[in-house]
This record gives sequence, C-alpha cells and structure tokens, in this order.
Amino acid sequence: MRRDLTLCGETFGLGVIRHRYFELGRWSTEAPEHAPHRGRVAGYRHGQWYEGPYFAVYGNGGGKGSVEQWQTAMGIDWLDDRVLLAEAIPPAYTEFVGARLLKAVTA
Repeated sequence: MRRDLTLCGETFGLGVIRHRYFELGRWSTEAPEHAPHRGRVAGYRHGQWYEGPYFAVYGNGGGKGSVEQWQTAMGIDWLDDRVLLAEAIPPAYTEFVGARLLKAVTA
C-alpha cells in the first residue's frame, strides 16, 4: 500500500494517537500538518498508572481505558464493542478524506 496520505488523531484533537495511511488513487491532496503529540498514553505500564491525554485503543489487555474512554478518544459514540472500536477508523479521518476528494473531483 502506498502512503499517499497519513493522518493522526492529534491533527483532529482526538484522544488517540492513531496514524493511518491512505492510498488515494488518481488524485492527491496535501496532508495536514502533523501536530506534536501532547504527552503520553494514559494507562498501566509495568504496574504503574500513567496520566496522559491519549488512550491506547487496541487489543484486549487491561489498563487501556474503558469503552467510554475509547469512544471519546476516537470521536465515536454509537459503537460500544471493544473489538470493533479497536479496528475502527476515526470519523474525523473519513470526513477529511471525503471533503478533500469532493474538492478534487469538483475542481
């Protein structure tokens, strides 16, 4: 897969660091500036709890936040299954790519 576009949750003010790559096909767009990450991922690491503005939205291990925290971090309020949330792409990414695609095809 080509990495024509890379998006990160921080770009959209989300509580998840989720870099995702998009292959755009026969059109292109500039990627938004990658904002610096604001701190660590909240959760247990080696028996110690760390505070941070992000949650690790993946896997089944403990100490990664609740379903509600994952929903908030991803900007998804209609999905409450951890497995599906872990696989989801934040809607902000879809909105960004869709808006840029519409602009490209109508130009």
